[in-house]
Amino acid sequence: MLISFLRKWPNFRGKKRLVRLLFKKRIQTERSLQLKGKYDCLYVVPNLTENVSFDIFANGVYEQETIDLICRFLPADGVFIDLGANIGAILVPVAKILPGASIIGVEAAPWLFSYLQENMALNGLSGRVKLYNRALYNT
Repeated sequence: MLISFLRKWPNFRGKKRLVRLLFKKRIQTERSLQLKGKYDCLYVVPNLTENVSFDIFANGVYEQETIDLICRFLPADGVFIDLGANIGAILVPVAKILPGASIIGVEAAPWLFSYLQENMALNGLSGRVKLYNRALYNT
């Protein structure tokens, strides 16, 4: 499959533009699809037009540098709190890389929270990761 081949390429300037050109119709039309990402992560994404889903589609991962940073500094039995967890694009790989960590995900948008819950189940993380469908504020 072409996308598997492209995912093996490093994230270079123009890669996203190339993927958008090659997969234009699919990106514009597909909804609620399942993607396999890096670290054997599975994701159900709402579409391919928004950045998080598109990056997983194009690169197999969203914000690799952020995941690397968290995993480098979080102790193996530490606590990771993902505020604004979205669909779990960072939370899922961190949970897979650091299976001993306690993980909490918070997402305010109910429609995104349903994707987050589904992604936890797909990756066998439902019992391990605590999820909250709440908005956060200073009070």
